[in-house]
Amino acid sequence: SVGPEAPGVVIGANIGSFFGQRLRLSEERLRLLVAAGAASAIAAAFRAPIAGVFFSLEVILNREFSTQSFSVVVLAAVISSVFMQAVTDAAPVFGRLNFTLGSPADIVLYAALGLLLAPVAVAFIHVVHWQHDLWHRLRLWRPVKTALAGALVGLVAIAFPQIMGPGREVMADTLNGRTDYVLGFLLALGLVKLLMTAVSMAGGFVGGIFAPTLFVGTMLGSAFGRLVTSILPAGLTGSPQAYAIAGMAAMMAGVV
Repeated sequence: SVGPEAPGVVIGANIGSFFGQRLRLSEERLRLLVAAGAASAIAAAFRAPIAGVFFSLEVILNREFSTQSFSVVVLAAVISSVFMQAVTDAAPVFGRLNFTLGSPADIVLYAALGLLLAPVAVAFIHVVHWQHDLWHRLRLWRPVKTALAGALVGLVAIAFPQIMGPGREVMADTLNGRTDYVLGFLLALGLVKLLMTAVSMAGGFVGGIFAPTLFVGTMLGSAFGRLVTSILPAGLTGSPQAYAIAGMAAMMAGVV
């Protein structure tokens, strides 16, 4: 119950570090290559060069928005994204989304969604650390520990098969309005995904938290959208799917 994007970021950053060390570059230029490698990985994984650029500037370079860093990271991310689109399907990862936003008063609802998801993001971080400490204390042979984690995730997936893997198909269906999940099931999906991701990572599976974070945000945002559209007039709230993608953004911002 993990995603492939975070390992991709590590690989991209390590490649940048490798070339920087081999060329004996300064520490500042080495950091730029690490950031460029990380941005390239995000750009390729999501076909989103702008996302890769801002991830690297915020997380790797600690918000150093200098002209030099910006241009280097942008160049790497754009080349990576263009190459991926040339050799694979160029369609967006979640399809071509089309949302209506409702009235300007809708901004209050998005702010409320952000406030509600902030403690969930905090809980996500604490659950990951809690599970890591819990599984670290288990004195088991590493393969047995990972097998146990796999068995737990598999048992939960009997009831919630949507949590397996990155969950891109489920997210795409939710964002495109192709699912009929009720509010309670959406909430359960988000919370179960959160816990099983922590179990998977702590148990020894190789994977990252990017896709699970997006998944949790999508499900909880969609649940919020279903709730407000069932209470308020349609012209005031807009599409329920718009809240799903806003929830995705809120969770990613909070956790990462």
